[in-house]
Amino acid sequence: FSGVCAQCEEAIHGEVCTAFGKTWHPYHFLCEVCGNELWQQMFYEREGKAYCEKDYTEKYSPKCEACKEIITDACIMENKRVWHLEHFKCSECKQLIDTETGFHDHQEQIYCTGCYQRLFLPVCPVCKTYVHGIVMNGKFHQKCFKCADCRHSLEGKNYYEHEGRIYCETHFRAKRRNICAKCNKLIIKSFITAMGGKKFHPEHFTCSLCTFELNNGTYKEAKGRPYCEKCYLKTFMRY
Repeated sequence: FSGVCAQCEEAIHGEVCTAFGKTWHPYHFLCEVCGNELWQQMFYEREGKAYCEKDYTEKYSPKCEACKEIITDACIMENKRVWHLEHFKCSECKQLIDTETGFHDHQEQIYCTGCYQRLFLPVCPVCKTYVHGIVMNGKFHQKCFKCADCRHSLEGKNYYEHEGRIYCETHFRAKRRNICAKCNKLIIKSFITAMGGKKFHPEHFTCSLCTFELNNGTYKEAKGRPYCEKCYLKTFMRY
């Protein structure tokens, strides 16, 4: 008598198989999946169940996220997912990723650094580089989110953009004193003041219809727009 079989619960006489602290008739110690006898061959245990090598490998060995095949050699693991080394590629450009240069896991997709930055990171309008980490107002580096004149932080304040720079309200208003009302760009040299104190580059103070260049003495204003006398009479005067 060699014990009681864990499978059939009957006495074992003769050859006995011992595993997991229990005894079996050799013909009752079977693979959980295929049912083949495991006596005198390699087997694996998982949660109290026995498996032959083939079925254990298929059931529990990690599978590559890319090809879905079993991984038996070196692999890359990221966030509980694994890849064959040769299948760890960027989801966008499909190039093999060099793990030493970095990669990014975004919404369960893997990206090389270049594609991740291009697709998902804002470009700071001030320094024109990608913003990592803390993002101010959706697109600025924290260090760049300052008035271009006084250099004070604009965090929590109103700010204004002009020609690729940002300003606090005080300094933006100062800039606006010399901003062309037509092109919204800074006036460096000569200008024309008209229409209630608005300033224009001379070449931008033109008739709203024929685009003829105007000056203070040769324009008519209607509905907030300047016109030459001919276009004004044609458009607004009724005979």
